[in-house]
Amino acid sequence: MKQITRNWLLILTVLEASFLVGCAATMGKIEGNVYLSPSDNFSCTIPRLPGLKIRDDYGRDGGSVSFYGDEDNLNSIIYWRLQPEYLEVINNPITMRSFYREFFRNYVMPKLFLTLSPKIRILYENFVEIDQEVLFFSILEMAETQTFIQQSPEDRDYVIRGVFIFRESDFIYMLSDQYTVPSSLSREWSPPSVKQIDSRIAALETLYKRITFN
Repeated sequence: MKQITRNWLLILTVLEASFLVGCAATMGKIEGNVYLSPSDNFSCTIPRLPGLKIRDDYGRDGGSVSFYGDEDNLNSIIYWRLQPEYLEVINNPITMRSFYREFFRNYVMPKLFLTLSPKIRILYENFVEIDQEVLFFSILEMAETQTFIQQSPEDRDYVIRGVFIFRESDFIYMLSDQYTVPSSLSREWSPPSVKQIDSRIAALETLYKRITFN
């Protein structure tokens, strides 16, 4: 299978800055409780979070939006325009799954998540089906994530992050949902129980169903 192109690497470098820092004002439109992507590829009902903040960015080949609150809640959507050379691969139900997994492990993990947390583990990965669409699903444990609050090792929080990756029309999407646990409870996620897996899928499915694709 072809390796990820340099163009996609440049796109992720831009989006990574938005994911970490964000913008002072949104580039997409907000109409009532709906966020409208500046790329006009989707709209999303805005989640209700205490102290809600919205940050986004976009370019010709992709973009991102993050919804986060005062209680460390975080929902994010990152999207990349699908490069023509991957159409045949992703249109095949068999090679599509391999593509999603490779895209996550060889592209998203080292270029995005490892920059957020050098100590990161993949706790679980599989494929799920929602509304007859196949999505790649993973649970990550992120220790020592970038934070403005210095914590002692005993009090440090761990981030449990669920991820969906899928294709819709001309874009590859990654949905991410963040759940924060104290270090004393992080061991309970290794490996995650069936109940914990189901809870992360349910949280991501809620975000997925907030989105209307154009």
